[in-house]
Amino acid sequence: MVIYAAPLQGYTTALWRRAHARLCGGIDAYFTPFVRVEGGQPSARALRDAAEDRNAIPQIIFRDIAELRILCDSLADAGYTAIDLNMGCPFVPQAKHGRGAAVITDIPLLEAVATDISGRYAGISFSAKMRLGIDDPEQWRAAMPVINDMPLHHLCIHPRTAKMQYGGSADIEAFARIADTTTHSIVYNGDIRTSEQAKALSTRFPSLYGIMIGRGLLGRPTLAAEICQGREYDEAQQRRAFIALLDAVYAEACARYCGAAQILAHVKPYWEYATAFTAERRPLKAIAKAHTLAAYEAAVASLRQ
Repeated sequence: MVIYAAPLQGYTTALWRRAHARLCGGIDAYFTPFVRVEGGQPSARALRDAAEDRNAIPQIIFRDIAELRILCDSLADAGYTAIDLNMGCPFVPQAKHGRGAAVITDIPLLEAVATDISGRYAGISFSAKMRLGIDDPEQWRAAMPVINDMPLHHLCIHPRTAKMQYGGSADIEAFARIADTTTHSIVYNGDIRTSEQAKALSTRFPSLYGIMIGRGLLGRPTLAAEICQGREYDEAQQRRAFIALLDAVYAEACARYCGAAQILAHVKPYWEYATAFTAERRPLKAIAKAHTLAAYEAAVASLRQ
């Protein structure tokens, strides 16, 4: 069973991906936060992030076939041979404009995508990540015949609707129904936070190709390694690994960004997911309130063992 690192905007940057691969491991492939069209061109910032880590697979988000072609042409020209199709982003600013999770409700667009990736981009290996629908957990059914006709390396399923965002619980029964319907190799994504949960998934779905971990990996960066090793790290190990990873990200951020505000804006959000430190309210509050590098470093130092 392969283990993928999910793309999360603002978090799984090249700085984080490189540091995680070096210090924590266990991931078979990282996916970049989505690349989108801005002003008729691919986002230069997103392309730079992808280019800094050529082992990662770029993900694209699009609202029509024109945007898909702009993005695929740019990535193909840059030498990429694998692209992930974002058909699952739940964020309203994207979905309301027909991107992300809204794509599976647009059958003509799906048909055009299937035609292009079968012909125009036949030399590229495509995968796709999808949700159940926008507000109806059965919307995927109408899309599945077209998705099944796409030449996909795998289909990653996050069994929530876009309306749910990340609230409620992932619907494992809905995932099972899609797994029974699709012809593709399937990857499960959603609420994987322990190695036992991953083991339970592989037991229930023996044909499962892999899992994709997002927020669970941000909060517990050792999780993929734990799954690979078939054991759970104790809290002290988890804490040391989290701090080592954030130290590496912080060091790169200090070398790259100008001023404390930019550096702290990059590193502070990760601490919101620090599950091994949930009882450490005072240091976490100090990190959140830090406006200088000295204040941030002092707060982190109080958490070291």
